[in-house]
Amino acid sequence: MRLQSVFRAALFAGVLLTSCASNDAQPAGPIARVAESTTTTEATDVGVVTTVVASTALTSTSTTTSAPDTSAPDTTIATSTTTEAAPSTTAAPTALEVALRELIPFVEQERGHRFVTTPSVVQLEGDEFVDAFGAVVERNAERYAADYANFTGIYHAMGIISPDENLEQIWASFGDAGVLGFYDREEKQVFLRGREIDEFTKIVLVHELVHALDDQVFGIERPEYDDRDDEISWAFSSVLEGNARYIEYRYRDTLSSAERAAAAEQQRNLPRGASLRSFTESFLELQSAKYVHGARLMDELWDEGIEAVDAVIVSPPSASEQVLHPELVLEDEPADSPLSPPPADGPVFEQGVWGQIGLESILRDELDPNTAQAAAEGWGGDWYVAWTAGSRTCVRLDVAMDTPADLDELAQALEAWSVRGDREIYYPTADLVRLTTCG
Repeated sequence: MRLQSVFRAALFAGVLLTSCASNDAQPAGPIARVAESTTTTEATDVGVVTTVVASTALTSTSTTTSAPDTSAPDTTIATSTTTEAAPSTTAAPTALEVALRELIPFVEQERGHRFVTTPSVVQLEGDEFVDAFGAVVERNAERYAADYANFTGIYHAMGIISPDENLEQIWASFGDAGVLGFYDREEKQVFLRGREIDEFTKIVLVHELVHALDDQVFGIERPEYDDRDDEISWAFSSVLEGNARYIEYRYRDTLSSAERAAAAEQQRNLPRGASLRSFTESFLELQSAKYVHGARLMDELWDEGIEAVDAVIVSPPSASEQVLHPELVLEDEPADSPLSPPPADGPVFEQGVWGQIGLESILRDELDPNTAQAAAEGWGGDWYVAWTAGSRTCVRLDVAMDTPADLDELAQALEAWSVRGDREIYYPTADLVRLTTCG
């Protein structure tokens, strides 16, 4: 569905470490990498793969919906120093070159594939990095202006972003909130925040190198997913982030206790920009979930072997339900069939599958995480339509569940969700619940 394409294009993250809660691209960092024990979400899609870090302590057990693409960096990135793995014959190797000599073979060995060309890595200082990341977001906002505008309205109506914010502002804020690195699919480069190569930076670099390798071997820019009405973009991002996270964990397992402690301390000492608490729980869940659930899915697939891993990258799931329930992928269970579109009160400008993860995410703003997750379990298919009513955007969503008990549980959760704003819940048939919201 186009909703998922927008998320994907916004921030293709590589490492997301937070204590709160693309096909195009996503950030790979504090936002992209949420600790396994957390209950929030990762930032995913703006044409880049990024790494965002918040305040979670680093452990070996430490997750987009759609956002417009933000792929290649502008001239400020192009003019920055680029470091290749091979050292100069006239100068001592840099710390980055030394790290790449170690990490490239590790990633190739663990991933089971070799780089076609040596990956390029660019290091930028804090403000310069934030500006470069913001430039990528700005470029994609211009490239996908209609999608950004449409989904800004949809996210307002669904409570995913605040009424005074737009998607471009939200994605740009991630750079300041703690993005540590990203992989630019268009420029085929990894970007790292800061010029020091410490233990934590090497963890981030491993994650991003996996994205670079998967791109060289399989190609991770899939424009054919952009106009799909299902959740394939979000699911594909989850596969990519989960795979990078799996290899990242493998690298963490090679570290000594002292090295892990050093990495945790280095993470705690990272400079903080905008707080992740400025984002809604709904938005963060949509982002971080792909890291958390993607990692669980890929862990199951790695148990099956590299053929299963490669197969899911070539042909990813089409529904978030499949990512949240790895057994559906392992058993090759198809996604639930979409429902018929509900009636709209005006010309429809966007429609498609909202999905289990989308349903759970919107409930997060009114319900505790466990209740929201339980209410979305048993998802049996849905369809949403969006239209404009004056200056506002309205969304109507029909949802089916697997059992009558599941439907009752979801209905109660949606009733609690509907207490805020212009929201209405009712039942067009005995086996459907319908929500209508405007914002």
